Amino acid sequence: MEYLIKICGNMYREDSLYVAEQGPDFMGWIVSPRSPRKIRLQEITPIIEEIRNLFPAVYHAAVFADNSSDEILDIFSSGIFDLFQIASDPGFFLEVKKQIENRNSYDSWIEKGPIRGDRPALCPAVRVSSKIENASLLSWGNSPLYILDSYVPGRPGGTGKILETDFVREITLPYLLAGGLKPDNVKDRLESSLAAGADVSSGIEDSPGKKNKEKLKSFIKIVRALKR
Repeated sequence: MEYLIKICGNMYREDSLYVAEQGPDFMGWIVSPRSPRKIRLQEITPIIEEIRNLFPAVYHAAVFADNSSDEILDIFSSGIFDLFQIASDPGFFLEVKKQIENRNSYDSWIEKGPIRGDRPALCPAVRVSSKIENASLLSWGNSPLYILDSYVPGRPGGTGKILETDFVREITLPYLLAGGLKPDNVKDRLESSLAAGADVSSGIEDSPGKKNKEKLKSFIKIVRALKR
């Protein structure tokens, strides 16, 4: 079985089309107010629509951190995204999930790896600073996919800090490994964990949001050559 690949922090049309052409499973679009990779919904929408026409196999994730529940719900209602990645405490995540589940009008479909359902997948992004087990993740509820990232005080992600795989070695729930991944370490880090895939942004960039084409191609080639 192939590993899943998520390329996060997309900002620019030309770069984003090139990313999509390389065939990742997911592309992440950050709408967090504090991220240097933040992009507005009105800028994201035409890019995603173009990508869907050209590369329909790619799924699109809205990435939230420090957004209000109202903003998350508004973006959910836009119908643009297939996956909602929310970095928060368990209480906030579960409250947003409850509000979203009370809405029955959205009919997107997810079928990618462990994600199955008739509505966008809601996935917690958990920032890890010490060893955790499955029970720790389940405090965010039973999710089709978790994103495990390194913890940096005051930073929502995209820092380039490596997440120690020893911290997540006992996790058997489906998750994407994030935190400091790049072409020269992704093979070892995936093979030393039970991750379902890799989530990368800064490790394939020249600057926040600006993808390095050679690093991107190398990263995807390396991960696609692996089996889990």
